[in-house]
Amino acid sequence: MFQAAFLLAFFGFLRVGEFTVQSQSDDGRKILAIDDIQWGQEENSQFMLKDVSALCTCVEHVTSGNSHFFIAEGTGNWIWIVGDSLVRRAKERASQRNYQQFGERGIVVRWHGQGGTTLQDLPRMVSNRLRCGTSPALAIVHLGSNDIGQYDVCRCRMAIDTAIQDLRTRMPHTHITWSGMLPRLFYYGRKQGSNSQEALDGVRKSLNKYARRKLARMSDTTIIKHEFDPTIHSLFNRDRVHLSDSGSDILIDSFRTAAREAGFV
Repeated sequence: MFQAAFLLAFFGFLRVGEFTVQSQSDDGRKILAIDDIQWGQEENSQFMLKDVSALCTCVEHVTSGNSHFFIAEGTGNWIWIVGDSLVRRAKERASQRNYQQFGERGIVVRWHGQGGTTLQDLPRMVSNRLRCGTSPALAIVHLGSNDIGQYDVCRCRMAIDTAIQDLRTRMPHTHITWSGMLPRLFYYGRKQGSNSQEALDGVRKSLNKYARRKLARMSDTTIIKHEFDPTIHSLFNRDRVHLSDSGSDILIDSFRTAAREAGFV
């Protein structure tokens, strides 16, 4: 870890204080933790750190040639995947498969998934990421399922408008890929009754259509339209909300396909 820190400090003019806590009131999210370092293959090991600088946040060390390559965030094929717990669990699953970089060389995929995140939280999430780095070449956004049942349709549509506009304003040169909301076997909502689950899934479909119409009017955007069959229960976890490993695999592959079709893989 210290070798990585010193290499970054030397080549990227980083200050160690940028990824450590300087006071009790400091933002704990910028702490360098063990799960912020990702190792690749044994022969060609790769590790990445948090967004601690716009200059250099990824170092690839090719051991066979004893060479060091530095990729500056915001250049080349730098990809963000931003979302809720489905993204966080997809990252964990991709890590198990050694697939966090989609099995590709020459790209850097950063997974930013937080449990319970809603569309209302997206502007804050993006702002926090951009404070310590530059815009990615591609941003894949997978959010909205946690809004269903928590907010009415009108507010959800407003949140979609705000999220899309905020993304374009903050990252004008980033290609935006909007990932449609996946179905659930169970929605947590305020409505009661035997038809509430069907009604909430209808809201999901309506919001997906609304987002597609909004993005169709914008340039440099693409949409992921998932074909998840909720009758295949093996795609879901026991909680009937999150995805199983096989479901996460499908989601990961859809992200990779979207990145490839957009020209970043």
